[in-house]
Amino acid sequence: MSDHFCLYGPPFTLNGEEYFSDNNVGFQVAFSSSEDQKLVLAYQWYLNGTLIINEKGASLVGKIYCGNHTVGVRVLSSEGWSGVKSRSFYTCKVPTGLELYGPDTINEGDSATYQVLRRFSDGTVEDLTAQYIFTITGDASFNGNVLTTIKDDSSFGDKVLNILGTTVSGDTIAKDIVVKNTTLFKSAVLVVDLFNDTSLNVIGLIDNPEVTVNHQAVYTGNNFLPASVVAENAYMLASDLMNGATWRFEFNLARLMTEYPGTTDFVFHIKGRSALDQGLNGAFSVKTKKAKMVMTGNASSYVPSVTGGGTVGYNSFSSYSVAGANGSYNEADLFAIIRFNYHVQTDTLTYTIPPRIYLSNPIIEQTQKNNCGAGFIGSNVLYTLPVGAFTSTISQADADAQARSFYDGNKQQYANDHGTCELKPNYHFKSSTNGSYPVTMTTDYSSGDCAMKVAFYATMNNQSVIIDHTDGTTNLMPWGANTRMFKVPATGVYRVKARLVGNIVCNSVGGDADHQQTISFLFTRTGGAETNLIAPGQNSAGDFSAAEFCLPGQYVISKGMTVPIDINFSMDFNMVANEEANFRTRINLFTYFNQQQGAKETNTTNFNFSLLELEIEKL
Repeated sequence: MSDHFCLYGPPFTLNGEEYFSDNNVGFQVAFSSSEDQKLVLAYQWYLNGTLIINEKGASLVGKIYCGNHTVGVRVLSSEGWSGVKSRSFYTCKVPTGLELYGPDTINEGDSATYQVLRRFSDGTVEDLTAQYIFTITGDASFNGNVLTTIKDDSSFGDKVLNILGTTVSGDTIAKDIVVKNTTLFKSAVLVVDLFNDTSLNVIGLIDNPEVTVNHQAVYTGNNFLPASVVAENAYMLASDLMNGATWRFEFNLARLMTEYPGTTDFVFHIKGRSALDQGLNGAFSVKTKKAKMVMTGNASSYVPSVTGGGTVGYNSFSSYSVAGANGSYNEADLFAIIRFNYHVQTDTLTYTIPPRIYLSNPIIEQTQKNNCGAGFIGSNVLYTLPVGAFTSTISQADADAQARSFYDGNKQQYANDHGTCELKPNYHFKSSTNGSYPVTMTTDYSSGDCAMKVAFYATMNNQSVIIDHTDGTTNLMPWGANTRMFKVPATGVYRVKARLVGNIVCNSVGGDADHQQTISFLFTRTGGAETNLIAPGQNSAGDFSAAEFCLPGQYVISKGMTVPIDINFSMDFNMVANEEANFRTRINLFTYFNQQQGAKETNTTNFNFSLLELEIEKL
C-alpha cells in the first residue's frame, strides 16, 4: 500500500527504519503490485537532498556517517518522473526507552509537571509530551501535563495513584505515584497503667477485624507485637511487673491510623484475672504527634515508655478483677477490665468499664449410676463442675443457681455415662442425712500462761436407722445412745463405708480464739468398745487417741474462717446374724485461747454438713 499517489508513474512506498544502531543502512521501494513495478524504467536516490549517481535500483544499501539524515527516491515511467518521496532517519542511534518522567511522590495539595521522553543510545532525549493526553485516577487532576493533587484532611494515610498518557493513535504509557499524607494526627500513643495487684494475669489486644494483628495479645513474656520489631514500630507493648505493683500497656495509634486510613474507630481491650475477686485501679493518657514508643529493661523487667510528643490528660479509672489467676494468658480464660474506643476524625478517646462478673462456685458431688440391670448395682461417680462454669452480672447467688441447675440436670447422666455396674451383694443398705451442730466453749483465765489449751469433744446428736433384714434406702432417724443402728441379717464379713461432706465454721464471736480441729468417725458395737475408722494412709492427730483423723492440709482456723471437708472411710467387720452395731460421728476440737489475764473467753464453732452417708454391704 503506497503512502500517496505520485504525480507521474505508478504509486509506491519508501520503506526503511528510522533508527540504525550503526552506519549501515538499507531502504527499499515497494509497489502495490508486481505489474506496477514493471512499469518503472529507472530509479533515482537522494541523500540529504543530493542525487546519488551510482544508485539506480529499487533499493539503497550502504554506509552513512553517524547522524541525522534524509533519504529520498523517485521513479521514471513512460509517463515521466514521479515526485521525490523522502523520510528522515538516524545512524548510530537507537531508542533505549520511553519514560513518563516526573516525581514519584508528591505531597497532597501540591502540583508537579510530567513529560513523555524517549531516550536514545547516544544519550540524547526526545520530548514527546505534546503527543500525549494525561489522565489520573483518584483525588487529583491534570491541566495539560501539570498534575495537581487534592488535600484531604479526613485521611491519615498515603495514597497510590496511576497516571496514564495516551496518544491519538491509542498508544499508552503509565506511571504509579504516591501522594503523601500531610495531615498531622493529634494523637500518637495510648498509655494504660494498672495498679495495686501483683497477681494479675493481664493482656492487651486490638479488637478491629481489619487489623492483621487483631486479638493477638501482649502480656508478660510476650511484650512486643509483632515480636520481631523495634519498640517504636510495634502495634502494642506490654510491661513486666513494674514498681512492685504496676502493669503498663501501650497502643501505637500513629501506626494504626497510617496503615488503616479507612478505619474510623480503633477498639482496645485490657483483660485479666487476679488471685482474688477485688477492686482494681488504673490510669491512662494519650501522647501526641511525634511521640514514639520505647522499651527499657530486659526480659522479666521490661518497661514501656514514650519519647517526644505531649501528654493529653491523665485520667484515673476504677474497675475490678475476677479471681482465678493461674498463669493462663488465653483470651478465653480472662475477663474484661476496661475497653477503649479511639474515634479518629474527632481525635476522641472514650472508655467503658464492663459490668461486674460473678463466677459460680465449684460443685463436687458423687452420684450413683442408676441404669444397671437386675442383680447389679451402680458405682458412685464423682462429678465436678469447676469454678466459673457459669457467670452472672447480677449476683453470686445467680451464678451459683445457674451452676446448680446445670449440675443437677446433668449429674445423673454423667454418672450413668462414666460409672460401672458391679454384681449386687447379698445384702446392701445405704442411708444419708445432713445437719448443723453449734459447739460453744468457754474458759476462764486461771494460770500465768498467756494462752490456754482446751480439748473439747463434741458429739453430734445421735442419728440412726433400724434395718429389719430389708434391702433399700432409708433416711437416718433420731436415736438414743444405746439404740441399735443396724442389725445384719446373716453371719459374714460386712464392709461399712462412710462419707462426710461439709465444713467447719469458726464464728467471729467472743475473744480471739484459734482452733486446731480434727474429725473422727467412730463405730460402736453393742457391748463393745468404740472402733476407730481412719482413712487408709492418714495419720492420727497425735494429741488424742488413734481415733483422730486430721483434716488434710488444714489444721488451724481463726475467727471468721471456714474449713471445707470431704472425707471417705471404709472398713470391714466380721459380724454374726442379728448382731447390732451403732455408728457415731464425733468432732474433736482442740482449741488455743489467746487471752489476757483474768479474761473470760467464749467461742462458738459450727459443724455443718451437707452429706453424712452410711453404706453397708455383705462381701
